[in-house]
Amino acid sequence: MSQTDAIFGKGNPFPFSPVVQLGGFADAVRVGEHRPKRYPTIVTDALTRLRRQVSDYLERPEPGGDLGRAIALVGEFGVGKSHMAREVTSAIRADHSIPLWVINQPSLDLSAVYRNRMLGLKDDQEASAAFERVVSTYYANIVVELLNSSDADELHIGPQQHEVVAGLKEGTFDPRKVIQAFGIDRELMHRHLREHLRVAVDHRRFAVGLSLLLEGPFKQDVWDWLAAKEPSAALKERGITSAIDTTEGVFDALCVLSFLYGRVGQRYVLVIDALESVLGWRRRDYSQFMNGFEKLVNTFVNQDGLLVLCIQPEPWSRMPQGLHERVLQIWPTGLTGPETARLVSGYLRVGAARAGTPAGPGAAAGTDPVEERPDTSGRPADYDTVVPPTDDETGEIVLGPFEPDAVDEIAELSNGIPREILRICRRSWKRVKKEATAARRRPPLEPARAQAPATPVIDVPRVHTAVRRMYEQRSHSDVLLAVERALAAGQWRREAPPPELGDPPEPATRDIAYWVRVGAGGALGVLPFTSVLEHAEIERIGRITRAAHRAFPRGECEILVVVNGYVSRRMRDRVAEVTRTSPVVVTDPDFTERLDRSLELLAARLEAAQRESTLDQVRARLTRVTEHQSGVLERIERLDTRLDRLAHTQTLQPPARAESPRLPLTVARLFAEASGTLERLLDRPADLREALGVDSSGMAEPGGRPRRVTFSAPQFEAIGLATLLGMLLDTFHDSVGDWIATVTADREGGLTEDQRNSLFVMCRSFEITLEVLPELRPDALPGAPGKGAGTREVRRAQVTETLSTLAERVQQTVIQLTDGGNGGVGSAAGAR
Repeated sequence: MSQTDAIFGKGNPFPFSPVVQLGGFADAVRVGEHRPKRYPTIVTDALTRLRRQVSDYLERPEPGGDLGRAIALVGEFGVGKSHMAREVTSAIRADHSIPLWVINQPSLDLSAVYRNRMLGLKDDQEASAAFERVVSTYYANIVVELLNSSDADELHIGPQQHEVVAGLKEGTFDPRKVIQAFGIDRELMHRHLREHLRVAVDHRRFAVGLSLLLEGPFKQDVWDWLAAKEPSAALKERGITSAIDTTEGVFDALCVLSFLYGRVGQRYVLVIDALESVLGWRRRDYSQFMNGFEKLVNTFVNQDGLLVLCIQPEPWSRMPQGLHERVLQIWPTGLTGPETARLVSGYLRVGAARAGTPAGPGAAAGTDPVEERPDTSGRPADYDTVVPPTDDETGEIVLGPFEPDAVDEIAELSNGIPREILRICRRSWKRVKKEATAARRRPPLEPARAQAPATPVIDVPRVHTAVRRMYEQRSHSDVLLAVERALAAGQWRREAPPPELGDPPEPATRDIAYWVRVGAGGALGVLPFTSVLEHAEIERIGRITRAAHRAFPRGECEILVVVNGYVSRRMRDRVAEVTRTSPVVVTDPDFTERLDRSLELLAARLEAAQRESTLDQVRARLTRVTEHQSGVLERIERLDTRLDRLAHTQTLQPPARAESPRLPLTVARLFAEASGTLERLLDRPADLREALGVDSSGMAEPGGRPRRVTFSAPQFEAIGLATLLGMLLDTFHDSVGDWIATVTADREGGLTEDQRNSLFVMCRSFEITLEVLPELRPDALPGAPGKGAGTREVRRAQVTETLSTLAERVQQTVIQLTDGGNGGVGSAAGAR
């Protein structure tokens, strides 16, 4: 047999469906001697901690104290919670004296699960007899308590009381016969029994039922009732009127059972898998379940029971706070690289043992079949741990056809999740076996040069191929359709490629299938991509993203990668590094919601960036205005030697300027009104003179000292803006005069279209320029705070009103004067 046949000749050692079922039937009914399959178990920190808790529960000599406990295995899907729980059930099943209940997944019809379990208990003679002994022992304890209570004086037992009590405690006396022999009133017994059961549940029917279970005529009726059947007529006459067929009733029954076992010193175990399924129930059903479940947890902890439950992290966070406080949490994590190697090697060993072949390279060909070797170090012998084989010469773990780098890559891609590790291993094995079979059947071209084919190996490229085959189940067109539906569901409108990318768009950005415009200049790109497994794919995503970002130099572009396939946690982080966004995977159950939410977040990010960009532009413009104002103020300071030295002059005269073009009188009045309004706003306040330390006569106070006049940044901005308005008004005045002069000189009839357009451009430019200037704040002009604020506000409103309508009034007036050949122009005056 060739090495290839030895490795791949038998079945795939990795399971087709790596899902653990805890079972619910085999724990109650055992048929034949068939031994269930054993699977390798890797001893992790979480498993060690769980084993320690279970061993402490099972091996403690006497119950009591803090023996009772509830344990929650909290972890992501596929991390091995059920496998760890099966470790518990395996250890419990090895000791048939410990009652074990297993619920694979809570069901709305919880009574059916309970009924099936109780029917199994009823039909198993050995198990039912053991349960009746528990009830009898507990009943004997109640009789002992009654005999030691104040009610014993009414029984007249006499000197035999101590002997009877000792016999009941030792189990040599039958409590039923003691009751009958001494004529103990049954109602008195029931009252004591109800007082005890009230600790667990406040129901009389369980007290009556348990007491009747030990009486022959009613035993079958009680068993039927405990198995969720309708109570018989005899039971109804004694107060048991309803079946155990509701969620509340089932939890009451479970609490009573746990209470019974705990009170007689009997260990009792309940394992519940997939507890998160209850979160999908209707509100009423969920509330009923959680109320009963919390009571059950308290009963197990208080009555020396062991409760183990499996649940995922997010659902666990939504459980009531009381459970978090009473339940011991164990969080399994992903396997490390060495642990993954041991898991792979363990499955190779078990598979080889079943097939009767060596475990692969590293195990000598032709040796005896590899046997399972349970690891019995420091734990109960019933755990199904299998020690992975090692090479006799190197001591390294035998990985068969798997290269060590491939195993490390599997651990990386799977995030250490055992279920994903096994799925990837199975698909990789299947892929390489197919290649080996094809190579063996392919006839050589030159028989003389034919050589024996090399033993196939599972390397990193083959692992990547297997992962792509596993996860890339949807075609590219199907993915595009899914993205389109998600965009439509979120009311995102698909746009053509942005013009910023060029026409035609840059080649590197053509893989971006969808664009969504955001605001005035932002864009979101959706990039469908295959599985992201290699660094080359990260580089390709980076090139596409950088090309798109270059087209938007202000950063108003975001790229969202939609993965059709698989992306590990590490590769997801790498994609986020190069795109600034976390990718979305098509195979996610809530893909539509995730895509819509991602687009919303990215759109909000772009809108915030656009607002910040606009603010940056405003800041830059204000900076330039402030610098200009600073220069103006410097020139103002130098003009002090040329100013009018009239002490009481309140108006700052503008500096002389070149002769302005003459305007028609009606037009000149418009500009004069605007200039006057602006100049009144800039009247120098009297209190500015006080800032120099002198009064209206120019005299300082006796003993006065020089003062330094300071101006704040808002004052600089206000003065500079007012000066800029004056300069803009002068420029508009001169431009209108030049236009009139040109039109008058070339005039032949009415205005031409070009002349009209020139006037419109001039007036409209003045108007929109005013719109972008900052608001003039008169309270920021130099002067004492609060003085003249009301007057300045009125003047500011006049300036705003006058300047905002000036362009339109000037255009209308000039058109009336110049169009139609009237003589309005000839009566012009240069008044300002």
